[in-house]
Amino acid sequence: MNSGIKYLISINGSISDYDVIAGKLSHYDKVISVDGGIRHLMALKISADVAIGDFDSLGNLKINQLPEKVEIIKYPENKDATDTELAVEYAINHDAVSITMIGFMGSRIDHSLSSIFLLSQIPKNITVQMINEKNTIYLAEKKITLSASKESYVSILPLTPIVKVKECEGLEYDLTGKTLYFGSSLSVSNRAIENFFTITIKSGKALILISED
Repeated sequence: MNSGIKYLISINGSISDYDVIAGKLSHYDKVISVDGGIRHLMALKISADVAIGDFDSLGNLKINQLPEKVEIIKYPENKDATDTELAVEYAINHDAVSITMIGFMGSRIDHSLSSIFLLSQIPKNITVQMINEKNTIYLAEKKITLSASKESYVSILPLTPIVKVKECEGLEYDLTGKTLYFGSSLSVSNRAIENFFTITIKSGKALILISED
């Protein structure tokens, strides 16, 4: 029986401290490089299995310099999806059970937000997280239990017009029974009071952000 594949996706955004990122990464089975995201994998000494994109952001690296074992999937520059969306679609269509993304924040806020909003398109049977040096982002649309250092900031940002919270445990400000609205700051900068917290979403989808100063 196929238990599914755990994917790591490296995007061509900014990473300033590779040691921190390496410390946050857990087990993965398959690695996808998104265009210039290959440079992050090289810095982390991680081998890519698949390289996806139009390859307009490789810098000094040429596409024919990628290791021979890497499956290269090249798209034209003019297309109807970002390279990151294409990489996520690849993972979904190839037995993903979890997806971890790094390098998702960069100088282009449109690309950064687009990458984050992609979480709303991922089926609920696939767990997903986005990691950078100070933040970890998860998608919640049912019950989710997450680990966090005490005093970490925890924010719940609705992706749908309305998010109804059924239960909330382990946070300083109890949101049990609350209705959250897209664009509201009500659920920003809560704090973890335990090493684990649980949020149960009754309806809607939300981003859960765990942040450190």
